[in-house]
Amino acid sequence: MKTDRISNKRHQTFYGANACYVSELSDLDENYFVLLGGQDGWLGSDHFIDLVWLWLEGGYIRIPLRFETVKKGIEHVMNF
Repeated sequence: MKTDRISNKRHQTFYGANACYVSELSDLDENYFVLLGGQDGWLGSDHFIDLVWLWLEGGYIRIPLRFETVKKGIEHVMNF
């Protein structure tokens, strides 16, 4: 059970999965995310801690949801 209060001041987190999400509800393409750690939770993975620097700097990654916007922003394509 959560027993702590909401705070708008800087604070530390000591346990659990940690992520920040900011979404502009009037625009499907304005979504920003950051995970404390990385894209992969697998210990030893190259992507286990690849987002720590972004978290520490207070940065976010923009994740658009409209297909057209995603398609415009594609930099790399993987073919299987």
